[in-house]
Amino acid sequence: MSTAVSVLEQRLSEAIGDYIQVAVTTAIAANTSIISTNLQSLDGGRDDYFIGWFCYITTETNAGVLRQVSDYATSTGTLTIRGANLTSDAAALAVVRLHRYDRDKI
Repeated sequence: MSTAVSVLEQRLSEAIGDYIQVAVTTAIAANTSIISTNLQSLDGGRDDYFIGWFCYITTETNAGVLRQVSDYATSTGTLTIRGANLTSDAAALAVVRLHRYDRDKI
C-alpha cells in the first residue's frame, strides 16, 4: 500500500494545526493579490492575521506556486504575497492552501 506525498503533507499539516485550504472568490489577476472571502471566517476579524504564512496555489494557471504572505486585509479577504506578479487565471477560481510553515520544509 502506498500513500501520495500530497496526502501525507495534508495529514502532517492537519496534525500540527497548519492546514487551511480555501477556494479563491475572485480569479487571480496578473498581480500579487489573492482574494478569498472564505478566509474571513478563519482570521478572527483581524487584519494582518496571515502575515508570514505561506500560500501554496494548488490549481489553475499558477498551480505549484508557493509564496509568503506580506499583508492581509480581513474586510476583503485579500492576501498580498511576496515576489513577482502571478499569471492571470482569467475567470477560473483557484484553490489555495495556507501554512504557517514553509511547506517545502515539511
